[in-house]
Amino acid sequence: MNQPSATSGRITHFVTRMFARWPLLFAMGTGALYAGLAYLIGSSYFFIYDDTALIDVADGNSVTHILHTSFTGFFRPLTLLVVKLEATGFGWSRPYGYILVSLLMHGLNATLLYAILRRLDFHIGAFFAATFFLLSPFATETFFWFSSQFDLLSALSTLLSIWMLLRYLDSGKTRHAMGAVLSYTGALFSKENAIAFVSVLLSLILWQRKKAPVARTAGLISAFLIPSAGYLAIRSALVGAFHSPYGNVLTLVRNSDIASHLASYATTFSDLSLKMPAPLSRLGVLYAGTLIAFLAVALYRRPRFTVNTLLLFCLTLSPVIWTALTPAATADTRFLYAPAIFLIIAISVGMEASLRQPVFSVGRLRIAAHLGTVGTFILLSTAALSTSEQAAMWRFAYETAHGAVLGVLDTAWKNPDATLRIRNLPLRLTEGPYLVKPYNLVHYAKAINRPLSNRLVCDSVILSYHDPELVISAGQSELGPRGNPNGAIQDIVIPGLPGARFSPRE
Repeated sequence: MNQPSATSGRITHFVTRMFARWPLLFAMGTGALYAGLAYLIGSSYFFIYDDTALIDVADGNSVTHILHTSFTGFFRPLTLLVVKLEATGFGWSRPYGYILVSLLMHGLNATLLYAILRRLDFHIGAFFAATFFLLSPFATETFFWFSSQFDLLSALSTLLSIWMLLRYLDSGKTRHAMGAVLSYTGALFSKENAIAFVSVLLSLILWQRKKAPVARTAGLISAFLIPSAGYLAIRSALVGAFHSPYGNVLTLVRNSDIASHLASYATTFSDLSLKMPAPLSRLGVLYAGTLIAFLAVALYRRPRFTVNTLLLFCLTLSPVIWTALTPAATADTRFLYAPAIFLIIAISVGMEASLRQPVFSVGRLRIAAHLGTVGTFILLSTAALSTSEQAAMWRFAYETAHGAVLGVLDTAWKNPDATLRIRNLPLRLTEGPYLVKPYNLVHYAKAINRPLSNRLVCDSVILSYHDPELVISAGQSELGPRGNPNGAIQDIVIPGLPGARFSPRE
């Protein structure tokens, strides 16, 4: 009569040991995938779109000038100083160095998220959240495109500030408080969107107020509000109050459909069907369904915490809510990168609540535990598939941009007096990744000490990773010296791209 009980006990012990090893399995599996992505991306990276302008600004200006100057309507001196260091180390000949720094920052962000959640008494949910954030299939643009280091560094500084704040609340040591304030100040000077995260820090202080006397709590709040106000004053003097290169932010928000835009962010986070390998696109439904199920469990088990977390997601989106995302594309998904942390935390609450139920029990509890295990596998595996597919898409973008730039420059150097008419300069992909802006040609040629003397007339086109035959006209631009009015006109059709069948008119 005792045999079934003994067998059940052995099985339960085995399953318990497997669950205890999940953190190690998570770390090993995601570490291997991350290393693969770093190789796939780093080995083929080439400067695309705004990359050349970013390096040109950072490398071409002194530290003093960067610290008190607004560039192209932005004031983000800390990121520009980091890029200046990168430019000193990698120059123009080692683009892989820049993107590896981006991947390193992203990895540190995932590690800090784990450390923060462990301090907040998450267990397996902390590993899940860190792994899911490391994959970030909803925001791969952030760490696959070097120009997104503004978002990476801002998120890194903010997460470090939150971690240091939690350490201070536990230890009461002044150096931890100072570290938290300095880190958050760094986030503000990395990208202005960090201003919204003061709400996160203040919420955390109030939530953990039992760990600090009233006077210390008030002092902490003031310590974060002072650099926030100081940054806004400096930025207002240099750029203009609430101003951006796209116009006045308050006006942009007032004229926006906020509900529709918020829905676009939620959809981008939850819908991977068009960011999966084509034969597996239906797995996107399972991914979305699992997210909803875990969120429902979180709302049921910890409603107050989950609702507050979702409100923080909305608050941290406020600086960019004037623009909507396209769920099927990667363009602008960097805006979702840091705010998505709060959605991930909410999902982790539901995931951990499900897995904490005994696997071998009765009735609904057993079902909940099994669904938690299956749901975790679904989310991580589909996220890994999507991120891998997007990595291939971005690699295609790098290689396309590289071939286009080198092809045009080679023709330009061979025909120094000619006006070049580029008939199919690839601007970007319909799936989101950026490719070549006309000024990239000038920047790159100048950087390698072979500046162009040609007049450039560029017909830009939009291509597609999934449809090799698709080509969409994206307008014409002209740049460079006027050149010799009697000089030759050289037509360039970049081979291997849609539009390569073009033939000049007689």
